Amino acid sequence: MTDVLFILDKWCHGSSKNGISAWESNFVNSYRSVFPEKKIHEFNFDLYNAENDTDVTANEALQELINEVKPRYIFLVIYEMPQQNNKIISVDLLVYIKSINIPIVTIFGDLEHKLQCDILTFIEPFCTLIYYTALTAPGVRIGNDKLRYAWVPKDPHFFNTGEEDRPRALNVSYLGTPKRDRMSMVRYLNRKHLPVFSTGGERRANIGVSEYTDILRNSKISLSFSRADGNHVTNARTFEIISCGALLLEQEGMETPKLFRPYVDYVPFFTKKDLLQKCDFYLSHEQERRDIVASASKRYDDYFSAYRFWSETESFINQGSDQGFGLEVSKASDTLVEEYWALPLVGRHLPKYHADNYRDFPAFTKLRYKLWAIVGASEFLSRLDKIWYKLTQLPFRIVYKIYLTFKV
Repeated sequence: MTDVLFILDKWCHGSSKNGISAWESNFVNSYRSVFPEKKIHEFNFDLYNAENDTDVTANEALQELINEVKPRYIFLVIYEMPQQNNKIISVDLLVYIKSINIPIVTIFGDLEHKLQCDILTFIEPFCTLIYYTALTAPGVRIGNDKLRYAWVPKDPHFFNTGEEDRPRALNVSYLGTPKRDRMSMVRYLNRKHLPVFSTGGERRANIGVSEYTDILRNSKISLSFSRADGNHVTNARTFEIISCGALLLEQEGMETPKLFRPYVDYVPFFTKKDLLQKCDFYLSHEQERRDIVASASKRYDDYFSAYRFWSETESFINQGSDQGFGLEVSKASDTLVEEYWALPLVGRHLPKYHADNYRDFPAFTKLRYKLWAIVGASEFLSRLDKIWYKLTQLPFRIVYKIYLTFKV
């Protein structure tokens, strides 16, 4: 019997020209690294459709594979509504999987988008456990008892500090999509004679995971940004930087303090000037930088490792197969960040806004967070906020389009 069948795409956004999908391949590879003795299979809709010109559709081939390998459970990554066009898993196949009692575990990383929330709501009856990452508000709004807020498990074969005291040649790096607001920060540091090594972005410069982690392990400080379409988020880069032993210097936001402790495990920045000052300080105060990195590494190992993620998943599947799958009705928890993550999978409820997580932030910032917590918990207010954000960003996007058009 197969332990896990992974159903996901091979390539970023399903297109080979974008290279291997870091998000999806990481789940398979992190599981392999944690449990090398277990037997797994992988099915990629995009790869099957590209390589097979037969009368057997992708969904038919997947059903045959399920019947052949008989997985204990399925780990599904889905980003479009289930449909019959064989680009994604079909409703009929989901119904079939449920009828033969194979549990499905899935994960969502972009619930700031309404479509992703709609997909989650649609497939929920077929799933046993639903992980979600990046931001908590959609989970609070959806309020389903199968939901568990989680971190992104990074493959420890690549995402590790290596030699703890290795020299780091790069002072500051930024690896990610060169979005307008992010690159304005990077250019500001460059103008202030603090060079930033910048590359990446899956559809811009899809660098391999080995090169990516080598850059992080060669960086003293690495930057992360905490906005996606106006929402506060914690993206995978947060875990990647910390796991590779660089100091995480991240744009202030509501979400990361729900996982890591500001000024203890990472350093938030609030303005361009503040970013510059903090880069200068931690580059010239090596011991302070090393202390924060050491604290973050310990917290990562204790709470946010791939081993813990997959061990908890396996434990849940194993216990559920004997006792029947069931999770407690999920309610928002106001426990502090340390107490929340010390709980096991079945005991962790949806975390809600807790002022003490941001106690060292400026007073006005804390007030904004409190208001945004109220907005995020309301379906109506969150949609209104999204519309307002898009309207305010429209002039900037038009100007930026013109700039890109005429840039030499």
